[in-house]
Amino acid sequence: SDVYKRQVVSTQSTWGFQGISNMKEGEKKQSVPPKPKVDRKNYMFVNQKGQELIKKPGEINGQAFKLENLEDCVVYLLDHFAQIYMDNCKDCKIAVGAIKSSIQVRKCTGCTISACCQQFRCTDIHNCAIFVCVNSQPTIEASTDLTFAPYNVGYPGLDEHIKSAGIDAKRNLWKYVHDMTPKPDEVHWKLLSPTAFFAVTKNLEGSPEPSLLVPLPIRYGGSQNEEEEAALEESGEGFSIATTKEEAKTQMKVLEKVDAPEEKSIADSLAGLSLGNDIEAKPGKFSTGFSFGSSDEDMELINKRAATERARMQALSKKYEDEQKKKAERMEKGATELDDWKESWRKTIEKKKEKNRELQKIRENNKAAISGEKNAWEKVVSNIDTKEGIFPGTKDLARMKQVMLSRKGDKKQSLTYTTHEISPLSLIHI
Repeated sequence: SDVYKRQVVSTQSTWGFQGISNMKEGEKKQSVPPKPKVDRKNYMFVNQKGQELIKKPGEINGQAFKLENLEDCVVYLLDHFAQIYMDNCKDCKIAVGAIKSSIQVRKCTGCTISACCQQFRCTDIHNCAIFVCVNSQPTIEASTDLTFAPYNVGYPGLDEHIKSAGIDAKRNLWKYVHDMTPKPDEVHWKLLSPTAFFAVTKNLEGSPEPSLLVPLPIRYGGSQNEEEEAALEESGEGFSIATTKEEAKTQMKVLEKVDAPEEKSIADSLAGLSLGNDIEAKPGKFSTGFSFGSSDEDMELINKRAATERARMQALSKKYEDEQKKKAERMEKGATELDDWKESWRKTIEKKKEKNRELQKIRENNKAAISGEKNAWEKVVSNIDTKEGIFPGTKDLARMKQVMLSRKGDKKQSLTYTTHEISPLSLIHI
């Protein structure tokens, strides 16, 4: 009807069905601007050698970034990122701002890496110094000669980048390293000596003086006291599910032995690291002018804890050897029992075979004896005296005599019984 049609048209006009516009007169439809195309080349540094490479605040703005095939380069990524991928880099110095997810480092050697992130993961890297603020347990795999230290980079805007990445700067688990490929009597990582620690800051034009925003332990020139560090140790934060509480406590107390000349060489290799003319890495000093004093007590504590760790590793190695020895003994015992069972089974089978051969021989002999007679019933009749009156008794044996004589005469029937190997003698007892 006309009323129904008017209702349908009214409804379509109200909700904009079938392309009918619900805009008022005089309004113009606003077009959605197209999304700008992303040039991936702006989000990577690849195939560079001996270059100084930099990304300033706002140039990445939360995107992922890739570093690949770099050699002897100085790289500064002063922004916040979704994720960082670093592959096949050699002798490079990398300073990174805040990373919302993780930084993944693979197949790198001789690099110095500074990063503030949620996760730090590395695979097959060697002889690298790692300065991190990380909210989860740093994970290493198939890597050797690594040195860990607190995050050491400061630049204007870093505080906002840390907030954008959702990182808790006070919860830094930089020293809670989890080695996924440990080996007895091998130490794959250690902590940087406080005397070799340094800070890197970057001044930007029109910005206030930068400072380190991530809290540092007192022994590294910061304000985080031992009680705050102990709180993290006691809570067990940063460890994997497979790590037991006792293992966590043991690992948290471990500081690997540090060779002073070697640490000095690491610091010397980083000296003079610069971002333009405004940044300077100073071994043993912060940009605020703080300097370290004597470290004899620190070194004594480090050596003592390293000795404890070596003793623990030796105990684990001995335990592993004992377990392997017991396992070998169990396997040898099991193999012996299996061989004995096989031999017993073989003898049982042989006995059964021998018995079957004897029975078969008896059957063949009986068959040959029966088949030697022309008519087996002739032998039966010859062995029985069928004349009357020979034996006392009242039974009439005439019928029995007639049956035997019939069988004797029935040569075909006699041969049938012989073919089935039924002895006529057995019928006498039926």
